[in-house]
Formats: sequence, C-alpha cells, structure tokens
Amino acid sequence: MGSKNSTDCIEQIGEVAGQVWRALAQVESASLTKLTRSIDAPRDTVVQAVGWLAREGKLEISEAARGRSIALTERERHLANTTQSTIHVEAA
Repeated sequence: MGSKNSTDCIEQIGEVAGQVWRALAQVESASLTKLTRSIDAPRDTVVQAVGWLAREGKLEISEAARGRSIALTERERHLANTTQSTIHVEAA
C-alpha cells in the first residue's frame, strides 16, 4: 500500500498553502470554489491549506452573498505587492 505518513501530508498542505497565498495575491478575494479550480490539488487539501493560512492570521474570511469570500489580510497583501506570482484566479 502506498499510504502517506503525517509528515508527507503536512508538507503537501504547506505547499498548497503557498499556492493559495500566491493565488490570492492576484485577486482582491475569491471563493473556495474558485481557489480550488485554480490550484492543482484535491479540494480537501485546499481547504486544509486555507485553514492553515487562516490560523496563521494571513487570511480574512467573510460571508458573501453566495458563500464565503477569502482574501489576504492587509499585511499579507502588502507583502504580496512585493512578490511575483504565476497563479491566476477570477475575482469573487
């Protein structure tokens, strides 16, 4: 059987968290659905990555008309303005 150990899973979530951060750096905000479509990872891993970033205080999650809207905090947005990203998602 090819099961992953906890360290491998945490590493994968961390890598996807970086992809989520870069994706959000390109837009003002996005829904979880749009984030998931823009990132080549299973939805569960994207959700875990969003939780990771939220717990670190890097995301703002707010209720929107059709679900939740996810965005980088002002501080993270400022950091994002100094970096380049290659992932693109549509605005929420």
